[in-house]
Amino acid sequence: MTPLSKAWLEAYLCGDEVDDLEPVEVRLMLSPTHGLGVNADLEIASVDLALVHPDLREPVELGWSDLAHWHSHVLRVEEAQMLSQRATLEPAVNAPQATAYVLLALFTLPTPENLDQHVKDLMAALETLGFTPPEIAALRARSAFPHLFTALEDTVWSEQDGFWVADGNGVYAMRCADNEAFPHAQIEDLLSGR
Repeated sequence: MTPLSKAWLEAYLCGDEVDDLEPVEVRLMLSPTHGLGVNADLEIASVDLALVHPDLREPVELGWSDLAHWHSHVLRVEEAQMLSQRATLEPAVNAPQATAYVLLALFTLPTPENLDQHVKDLMAALETLGFTPPEIAALRARSAFPHLFTALEDTVWSEQDGFWVADGNGVYAMRCADNEAFPHAQIEDLLSGR
């Protein structure tokens, strides 16, 4: 299975374990010093999202999922849209915006208010990458990550002390108000395009 291929992306979105597959790191860079890294080891169905920022000595993990421990709610829908449109992917791929949105969808937490736009964007990205409507329907039915296509009823993103934080029943986020270790300032810097 080729990394970032259609089959690889399906396994990534469904939380599949794939034998004999090397771990993959994809960088979504907004500048030479600012970006995100998606690390996926599908052999053990483990993925994480890390922040690359000049204020940080090394990339800092923002969220992860290994199907046993799940803290993958990191980005607002608007942020995933902006990042997928502006980021340069390393390694380069044929459809960088679509690939970026699919990779970031795992770490995006929609609210009931923006769920329709998120699902529309995700389905459009999947279609760009060659998924047919029946294949997307099958992926929806078997994905281990319900937030890809649904929103938790009380999911709320709010601005607290100048930083966006997630809250609600069932929200598994490091990006929350009471996590002082989270690099709030650096992620806001990345997202503002400064």
